[in-house]
Amino acid sequence: MDLHYLWLFYKVAKNKSFSKAAEELTLSQPTISMQVKKLEAELGINLFDRFGKNIYLSRDGEFVYSYAEKIFETVKELEDHIAAQKGKIIGNVHIGASNTPGVHILPNLLGVFKKNYPDITTHLHIRNTQDILNMIITNQVDFAIVGGKYEYKKTLKTKKLFDDSIILIGSPENSLTQKDSILPEELIEQPFITHEVNSNLYYAAEDIIKNDLKVPFKTSMTLGNITAINNAVAANLGISLVPFTSAKHHLEKGMVKKISVENKIWTYPFYIVYYRDKILNLPTKLLIKTIGEKINDFI
Repeated sequence: MDLHYLWLFYKVAKNKSFSKAAEELTLSQPTISMQVKKLEAELGINLFDRFGKNIYLSRDGEFVYSYAEKIFETVKELEDHIAAQKGKIIGNVHIGASNTPGVHILPNLLGVFKKNYPDITTHLHIRNTQDILNMIITNQVDFAIVGGKYEYKKTLKTKKLFDDSIILIGSPENSLTQKDSILPEELIEQPFITHEVNSNLYYAAEDIIKNDLKVPFKTSMTLGNITAINNAVAANLGISLVPFTSAKHHLEKGMVKKISVENKIWTYPFYIVYYRDKILNLPTKLLIKTIGEKINDFI
């Protein structure tokens, strides 16, 4: 098998486009198309199904792609180790993150990592958990840090990073923040500000309010950004259940205050997640190691 043809097929499959692969590789589209056809002829199978201008991996194409991915990830790992032995580690790492780790934890950790490995470029992608998990499955990120209790697919490998606490916060102007603790029934008339629907934080808040506090889940506002939620609470637009880490700055500045509910403590776990069969390159392994060692300095 000609590995050059396999490499071109791999790039087309990864980009889901001949034209995008041609642009990335600075080759002409007809050249790539012709050489992929040669690979199909060599293997005696069709690698793509074509519908109009769109292409999709055939069943045989998906099988070949799974092996091509392993082959070229192994080659990259070899290159990384050789570079490390020469005293210079280079490469790229794409990290996915849900709101809290993406905004409040990872930037500081990436700063530490950059000082130790200046030739490794990191790319941080912040989305809601579902979008991030899709990015792992489609190989758009090397690994991710996401929060919340969730039944992850068996194709994903998870490792708990730390347990955060979920706290109830309100504006200093809200009378509930003036009390040492409150009873759940005091929340009945309170409007809740939540993260966007279908996020893990939304589901966690819904479960706490309905099943533990047993009060009506009255949402006055949903926002897609954790900092926006803290700012909305500070503006006295409602109260909210958020991870402590995400509210730490607002709490320290006195912009919001914790509302303690009698005999109630809630946890919110954060995990490192990546594709189970993915061969992690050296830069990715080093970043995961750095995060594990330094996470406690920034939570």
